Amino acid sequence: MLLSHIDDTEPYRFVIDRRTTLCIVFATQAMLEHNGMVEPLWHREAADARSLDALVRWVAVRRNRWLEWGQMAEALGQPAFYQHMRDRMEIEPIAERTGTMVQKRDDPAEILISDMLHGPQGMFTEPLYLHRFRSAAARKAFYDWFYSGENHEDIEALVQVAFAHGTEVLGRILDEIAASANSTSRVPTGRRRGKATQKAA
Repeated sequence: MLLSHIDDTEPYRFVIDRRTTLCIVFATQAMLEHNGMVEPLWHREAADARSLDALVRWVAVRRNRWLEWGQMAEALGQPAFYQHMRDRMEIEPIAERTGTMVQKRDDPAEILISDMLHGPQGMFTEPLYLHRFRSAAARKAFYDWFYSGENHEDIEALVQVAFAHGTEVLGRILDEIAASANSTSRVPTGRRRGKATQKAA
């Protein structure tokens, strides 16, 4: 599941290496703020852009582990931490996202948002966020919006808000959609595809 709140002051970060778009680097915030060369705690190169996207998603979903990983990397040293990450990726393989799924739960006010993934073991889903609307009527209003026109396409842009800012922000947007008087409109004002992250910041 995604974090409810993203803390931009966290001491360890994953970033795309500026020297190449096909490498992800794990380093301390202090290292990244330094103007000199960064000696990463860990890094991994991807074979192509799709592989990099899958790798970035893999670390983003596991953001709750960044602090633990950073402390472990500094305590164990590079060889042991690199082995730890290899072991993690064997147990929890990197997979390519193929879409986003929104499912009704047994609770009439709840939905579950998941990523649909394709990895070494085939197709599977990974839960990202369980949202509870204020009422069953609010969930119905959301679904009326969701299935109106092409609004279902906007859910992927909205999920990116949760990756960047946390599920608290996404939850507020979903409640805003449900409460919108015009349930057949596109994403509420300022929430259209490509603008969701800007408005949530």
